[in-house]
Amino acid sequence: MVRLGENLRALRHQQGLPQYVVAERAGLTKGMLSAYETDRQAPTLNTLFALAKALEVAPAELLRETDEELSRRLRRLGTLSAAARQELIPILDEYLLRHESHLES
Repeated sequence: MVRLGENLRALRHQQGLPQYVVAERAGLTKGMLSAYETDRQAPTLNTLFALAKALEVAPAELLRETDEELSRRLRRLGTLSAAARQELIPILDEYLLRHESHLES
């Protein structure tokens, strides 16, 4: 599950920005930004783009899954049968090959 608020807050903290600065850049009130960061309210698509621009990130960064969620999924893969895991290997290899340049960065 994607946690927009968690991602939004983490990116803001990584950049050392207070809520009022990001809110101002995105054309929001500090209260609205707080509501998005705590997942009390979901932003519109336009607001999502404004928030991404305010944080100077791609909108996809706000929607990415957390490492914790990725780890949970990887643990679930370990519970699959050996045959099922073997079916996944070519799929994962193909994906990694297509995105190899991103992995090296």
